[in-house]
Amino acid sequence: MIHENSLTAYVSIAPELTKRQKEVLEVFRDGELHTDIDVARKLGLEINQVTGRIAELIKKGELVENGQVYVNGRPRRLCELAKYTLF
Repeated sequence: MIHENSLTAYVSIAPELTKRQKEVLEVFRDGELHTDIDVARKLGLEINQVTGRIAELIKKGELVENGQVYVNGRPRRLCELAKYTLF
């Protein structure tokens, strides 16, 4: 579990992240692997509202893909926080 002070510090120095990107990163704060579907459910959003944000965060180096699982016969990426983040 990431300490609340770490989260606050990270958010304060990451103004280039959008509100939705910050909400998505918040889900990964628990240190677990999550699929896009997991993130959408936890945030109460539609899947298409988070998949782009997750892709953006991967591109920015904030999240990394770490395998895949099959849900209803379809492959789903598993992501986690990048190791270097203060998050």
